[in-house]
Amino acid sequence: MPAAVLALLLLASPAMAAQCGDWLLAPPGESCDIHCGGSGASGLSGKLCDEKYSWDHNNEVSTNTGINTVMTDQGFPCSGGYITNQGSAGQTPAYDTATQKCIVSDPSRAQNTFDCTTTPSAGIRRLCFCYIENCVHLKIGDFPMQGCRWHPERKKTCRG
Repeated sequence: MPAAVLALLLLASPAMAAQCGDWLLAPPGESCDIHCGGSGASGLSGKLCDEKYSWDHNNEVSTNTGINTVMTDQGFPCSGGYITNQGSAGQTPAYDTATQKCIVSDPSRAQNTFDCTTTPSAGIRRLCFCYIENCVHLKIGDFPMQGCRWHPERKKTCRG
């Protein structure tokens, strides 16, 4: 039985691996590649940005309610409102520091419109989906164990 479980974990799909990631807010002027990869001002060494995984999780940031939930977890609620006319721009999803508005992703945007290398406009902070390469998503109850450990800002959302 343990061998079968191990085999299942090793064959986890890329979508499952993407669950070992989370949305993180990059500093102004920093691309998601730099922020996730650890070579930027506050990068998280060992994490990656990938356009496909970002697209897989687009539904989490493609509504006002969804992006506000993610941004509130980052400590930056969308108190200034929402920008919805830049939904397929390379820097989207993002946060405008001057207006405190969240730049909402288009729910029907194409995968090829995501770009981890895009440097945002002045005053814009990119919201990046960063994930752990070769991670296996493990759950106890309904929350990811891994997410609480490597993402200190999200500890308040972990129940245990």
